[in-house]
Amino acid sequence: MDGTDYKVRVSSAGDSSIYGESETFTIEEKSITVTEPTSSTVWIRGCSEDITWTSKGAVSNVGIELYKGGSLQKTISVSTENDGAYTWTVNLSLEDVIDYKVKIFDISDSAVYDESDEFQITLNYEFVIKWGIQGSGYGQFDRPYGIALDSSGNVYVTDSENYRIQKFTSDGTYLTEWGSQGSGNGQLYRPRGIVVDSSGNVYVCDTINHRIQKLQPVSTGAQHLTKNNPAILDNNLSINKRI
Repeated sequence: MDGTDYKVRVSSAGDSSIYGESETFTIEEKSITVTEPTSSTVWIRGCSEDITWTSKGAVSNVGIELYKGGSLQKTISVSTENDGAYTWTVNLSLEDVIDYKVKIFDISDSAVYDESDEFQITLNYEFVIKWGIQGSGYGQFDRPYGIALDSSGNVYVTDSENYRIQKFTSDGTYLTEWGSQGSGNGQLYRPRGIVVDSSGNVYVCDTINHRIQKLQPVSTGAQHLTKNNPAILDNNLSINKRI
């Protein structure tokens, strides 16, 4: 058992009164305790993150592994000095999930190990751009609700209290809009959800009208619905049908 008052005695085989003893020393059962990461830890992919631990007993070198849901994901270190700390650059290819664990084990005895609590790995994001203020003008919004992208990266927004859909480039440059308040074809009453399919067709949840409208691209020269003319759509989309 663990203790701090052990001694080694060497005595004569013929006379036990003749002996010598070592100084007192400590015997500890080998153990490892992971102290970081913890359950509140979030690692950022591509960033350097710290792994820390404590140990008892004669543990010279340790191995470090990363697990997800019980499956080995990465060998962080095959062998490193048992100095209680290791810094690792988190692999960019790892999934964004919350059930990762770090396992640290004694290289000379793999039965001596510890695992961290489950923690999260994710990708960090930084602010890029924003657009819009409250209002009813071009590029302004009154309770925007849904958003969708087409194959070119253009952004479609359901501007619910302005009863319209606005279309922008990916950097927020206003392109066009369509819709007006009402229940006719192409008119909208608090639109919310919106999707764009691979052909460029737009599907809109026309909430208060209790319907879905499908709008399809049309060639230049066709009639179009505008904000001031409910019978005509804009120069990009026409009414296909109500669903």
